[in-house]
Amino acid sequence: MTDSDTTVPVSHSDITSEWLSCALGLENVELNSTQQIGEEYGLASIVFRCNLVGTGSPESVIVKLWSTDGQGGDREVEFYRKFGADPGLRVPACYFAKLDRELGRGVVVLEDFVEAEQGNCLHCLKLQDSLNLVDAISAFHAKWWQASTLDSADWLPSIPILNRQPDWYEARNERFQEKYGLMIGDQVKALICDPMRLQDKVRERLASGGQTLLHGDLHLDNVLFESVSRQPVILDWARVSKGPAVLDFTEIVFSICEPEDRDQVFQSYLTNLQSHGVEIEREELISQLGGALIHRLIRFTFGIANWEPQRDREREIIKTELSRLDQSLLSWKERDSLLFNC
Repeated sequence: MTDSDTTVPVSHSDITSEWLSCALGLENVELNSTQQIGEEYGLASIVFRCNLVGTGSPESVIVKLWSTDGQGGDREVEFYRKFGADPGLRVPACYFAKLDRELGRGVVVLEDFVEAEQGNCLHCLKLQDSLNLVDAISAFHAKWWQASTLDSADWLPSIPILNRQPDWYEARNERFQEKYGLMIGDQVKALICDPMRLQDKVRERLASGGQTLLHGDLHLDNVLFESVSRQPVILDWARVSKGPAVLDFTEIVFSICEPEDRDQVFQSYLTNLQSHGVEIEREELISQLGGALIHRLIRFTFGIANWEPQRDREREIIKTELSRLDQSLLSWKERDSLLFNC
């Protein structure tokens, strides 16, 4: 990854052969064609596949542009600078990453996986793909478990354990009910009537959760699967953070894998953590995962109250996740009944 005086592009027209030559640290790279990709995913960034010609140049690269004033922030550049060389799981190689704080713009130039299969957060994974993802995420979490390196990264925020006031929940609940009240099931409807109790449960269950590096936005739109090996490649590190590992893992258990595969997925994650030297017991992980499920409930109810979906796909994501959430709560009662006690 180069770090030079190369400018940060503001728009598509700034991505030229000359700019790519500088960004890649190569001479005479020729930009053959450019195609915008990922528009259907409603990204906070603009992403281009650039097909290249030149000695020593990859056949194509991904160029990702965004405004640092928006959801993209500045963390993805910092992630590749600090952790990208060896994060503990497969990520795209980063050829160039830079922020222009005066312009409020960021850019990364990344390895392109042309033959990989893009994940889709509207669908669940088959068991083997779920287990492959668990292998990757558990190794990643174990590598950074209670690591002092995280404390020295001043730019890396901690995911805060919820500490909202009643009026915040009251205002959010009203807006959420107006927008999505017809989509929620009985389990969600019953629990969100007492948000302060939910918050207390999250704080209680996650207080002792093992701190590690988190992806922070782990859903299938951010995962590629390599065509032959089916090994996952994790994309979009704009929300990388530190916090309890279960906040990543809960996305695999309650959204990504099929409900009937949860036991195998849970056991695989636990076994993998332990094999990497993490000291955690089964009942402890179950307890923390219950807290993460309630955290997820708050995020997908009160947390989305102000979200104004712009695309049909975004509305479908909300509908899908609320349905998964209701089913998850119903099934988890059988495993962790104390979580739902008043």
